[in-house]
Amino acid sequence: MVTTSYGSGHFFYGIYVMLFCICIYILLNRPRNLGNSILLVTAIALFTLATVQAVINLVLGAADIDNIDIPYDQLVDGADVVYALNNFIADGLVIYRCYVVWNNNIFVTILPILMLIVTTVLGVVVSFDLTLSFYPFFGLSLATNVLVTMLTAGRIWWISRYARAYLKTAEQRRYASAIAIIIESGMLYSATVLAHLIVISIPSVSILWEPIYQMQIQVMVCH
Repeated sequence: MVTTSYGSGHFFYGIYVMLFCICIYILLNRPRNLGNSILLVTAIALFTLATVQAVINLVLGAADIDNIDIPYDQLVDGADVVYALNNFIADGLVIYRCYVVWNNNIFVTILPILMLIVTTVLGVVVSFDLTLSFYPFFGLSLATNVLVTMLTAGRIWWISRYARAYLKTAEQRRYASAIAIIIESGMLYSATVLAHLIVISIPSVSILWEPIYQMQIQVMVCH
């Protein structure tokens, strides 16, 4: 999954650091409950893994430039495993959000959970065996995000539709805003994954592979 041009990701990582600080500030100033605690722990875990991956990429980039003697292949495998773990946590959080919106109905999230487990296994396996194709990993991750985004946004729309007669205009707008935010965040990551799959399928635009992949890493931990 990782290529040799590692410097392009640090610009996107810098943007992510600022967003992470804002996120932590907001969560620390909100009432303490289970939901906020899960969001806080997840945000810190995602940031930690994203930082580890940024450091690994920095070392690999330095090795490309100065021919430093390092366990290059092992670090590449490590970066890919970190990506798979980050994907597991990020998608798990999206599934948890869907679970809460559906009033803690576990049956709605059974399929997304199974898809997430298979996606993570594929990601780890491909990380250590580069002869295998990574298309199934990214493709299944894309399908999981689209499915969960539709389930979450659809549930909010359904509730607001039936409660519209009892809601004030301002409350209706809040429902609409919630749907828009969920769709935008889900579709942004899905779009980067789709762009990545398209780019790696066209050799003539392979120069775009690494920048899109690095952007995809940071979008993943933000969505």
